[in-house]
Amino acid sequence: MLKRVIFIGIGVVVLIVVIFSVFKGSSGKSNQLTMVKVERGQIVDKALAIGTLVPKNEIAVKSKISGIVKKVFVEIGDKVKKGDLATIPVNKYHRVVNSGRGKLVFLTIFEKSRHGHLKKY
Repeated sequence: MLKRVIFIGIGVVVLIVVIFSVFKGSSGKSNQLTMVKVERGQIVDKALAIGTLVPKNEIAVKSKISGIVKKVFVEIGDKVKKGDLATIPVNKYHRVVNSGRGKLVFLTIFEKSRHGHLKKY
């Protein structure tokens, strides 16, 4: 009979501990769910990255004429077509001088190479 009373006592204690832990765990605010209204919207995915961008292809943009850009008619990201970019006033004398300089450099290099070639023989 004493064994029976001990088993019932242990069972009551275990039952009280289980009930106490269940009620204490459910009363905490950390386990409560927050309800929100569902709405349509944009998903914004942003990431911060630090590093260097290396292009796959590089394109050299050059002008056939020299001059100072006086006015630019487009903004960054605008779509453009021929003649939309800028105004570059060109003085015809600048073209003549630049053309003459190019010819002078070419002829100087050509003359030096001829003299070097003749000295070998």
